[in-house]
Amino acid sequence: MRSFKELDENMQNLKRKVEYLSGQEDDINSEISEHRPWKRPKKEVEVWLTDVQRFKDDVQRLEQEVVAETNVFSRKRLGSDIGKKILEASELQEKGRDFNGLNKKWCGGWCPDLLTRPDLLSLRIDELQVVGRLCRLKKKKKKKVGGRFDNVAFPMRRPIDVESTMSTEGFVAFESMRKAMDEAMEALKDDRVKIVGVYGMGGVGKTTMVKQVAVKAQKEGLFDYVIMAVVSQNVDLRRIQGELADMLALKLHEESEFGRAGRLKEKIMRTKKILIVLDDIWTRVELSEIGIPSGSDLEACKSKIILTTRTDHVCFTMGSQAKIHLDAASEEDSWTLFRSKAGEVVESHDFRDVARKIAKQCGGLPIALVAAARALGDKELFEWEEAVRQLEMSTFRNLDEDEKVGVGLSRPRKHHDFLFPSRQPYTTLAELDPG
Repeated sequence: MRSFKELDENMQNLKRKVEYLSGQEDDINSEISEHRPWKRPKKEVEVWLTDVQRFKDDVQRLEQEVVAETNVFSRKRLGSDIGKKILEASELQEKGRDFNGLNKKWCGGWCPDLLTRPDLLSLRIDELQVVGRLCRLKKKKKKKVGGRFDNVAFPMRRPIDVESTMSTEGFVAFESMRKAMDEAMEALKDDRVKIVGVYGMGGVGKTTMVKQVAVKAQKEGLFDYVIMAVVSQNVDLRRIQGELADMLALKLHEESEFGRAGRLKEKIMRTKKILIVLDDIWTRVELSEIGIPSGSDLEACKSKIILTTRTDHVCFTMGSQAKIHLDAASEEDSWTLFRSKAGEVVESHDFRDVARKIAKQCGGLPIALVAAARALGDKELFEWEEAVRQLEMSTFRNLDEDEKVGVGLSRPRKHHDFLFPSRQPYTTLAELDPG
């Protein structure tokens, strides 16, 4: 009878240790959840959690055997198994205590303070010997492999700061752009709008505009994160997925585009409140093939899409609930921008008229105005006059308005080739900036 009673007492002692281990397990899991998704648990912590779960399963099976077994010799074997589990529990408790730092420690951080751990006062001599061995091992070796971990988790890469990637140095918002920006902000604030389409001819400044809108929207708290990818005429899904993933600090290890799309979508859905910028779309693209949520999924993760394209038809095919047209700059705004980039030379009597002609020939396109001003700012008068002649001969003004392809200022390369330098025989605005 004595052996039976002792076996039951040891089983109860083991169950108390399981309860304490379960408490440690809950504390560590809570800490891990608190820091997700920007921290993940160390591998050693994951192993410890797995060991604890395995240990609890073993104890549960052992308890069932103790209840069912009546044979004296079998119960003696079970008593030995219980003793081993008690020792194992002590080791798991010590490891877990280093993770959460819930209690004071002594003996270099390995042995528990019995004043704060009254549950350990019930340990038998052989159990305390295990703790003693840990203490001696700690003195011999400052850091035991697999035994001590300073933190439960370590930081993951954080998403890229939007202002650092979407900086538009020297940005000047002309009247038509300010109007379009205001419309875009209103659309992003509208709960009924999930996709905003911005359209206009190439070089009009769509890319610059949506970058400014993205930064402003995040500053005003509409979104927690902003990610951006350039789609372009030749759609490269892997590149687009990679650009978006980089801005979310996500590594895509999947080989297939389908697998990468699934991983990217999962990240977006989990992160939430993301403004997704898709720049320079030429024709309809399937958001699901990229890994971007749409419909109810987009609404569920409280995210929105803003895209740029050259035609309102693409806005329609992409399902934009709001379509915003970005007009070219007015003649006066064009002159103000051109003058700010070209410098004081345009104010001189000799240069003023020719400079005005060049600014006018740029068709209100910011990219053309800035490129021309920078190319001519330090040139001689005869070179300015040659530039006017080339611009007047260009086909820019004869473009079909419906095409809106933005190839303005296309021209053969000549000796005085100081506008829009390129290694190609012809240079276009489209080659300089898709916006």
